[in-house]
Amino acid sequence: MLSSRIGLSRFGFRRPAAGSARPLIWFAPLALGPVLVAATTGIAVDRALIPGFLWLAAAAAFSEEIWYRGIVMATLRQRSRRTAIVGSAVIFGVLHLANLFGGASPLYAGLQLAFAALFGLVAALVVEHTGSLWPVIAWHFAHDAITYVGGDALNATTLAVLAVEVVVLAAYAGVLWRRLPA
Repeated sequence: MLSSRIGLSRFGFRRPAAGSARPLIWFAPLALGPVLVAATTGIAVDRALIPGFLWLAAAAAFSEEIWYRGIVMATLRQRSRRTAIVGSAVIFGVLHLANLFGGASPLYAGLQLAFAALFGLVAALVVEHTGSLWPVIAWHFAHDAITYVGGDALNATTLAVLAVEVVVLAAYAGVLWRRLPA
């Protein structure tokens, strides 16, 4: 009987490749968003709920990164590296439209679609450059945890922070895209 063994490393569960990432370089642009959100919103939920929100953020970070930057990218990479990156980002963004079913306004859902697709693009590029899911799991956790604890409000301050974060992430995506091997 033939057996096949697919290791978790195929899906990104490994250390970043030697020389592929200096943690401060990779995390500087990624850390900006969560830091800005934390600085502008503070804690907007009952402190007793914080542990639950942290567990939720960890669950979302692990499950979404395993699916989109792990399994989806590994599957699409058979076509090409760039197809895997863009495809996983688009699917990640579109599936965030499910928040409409939870009562999110169309404006909020549209902003979340666009931001999730950009977030997914940068996350996929970081995974492609480092060969590891760990940096993006940490980033995803930090982003979601701070957003949940900050109350996830849509107001002028959070829109301004979002605009800054989008500009930084778009620029970072451009840099990482240009550095992809052909």
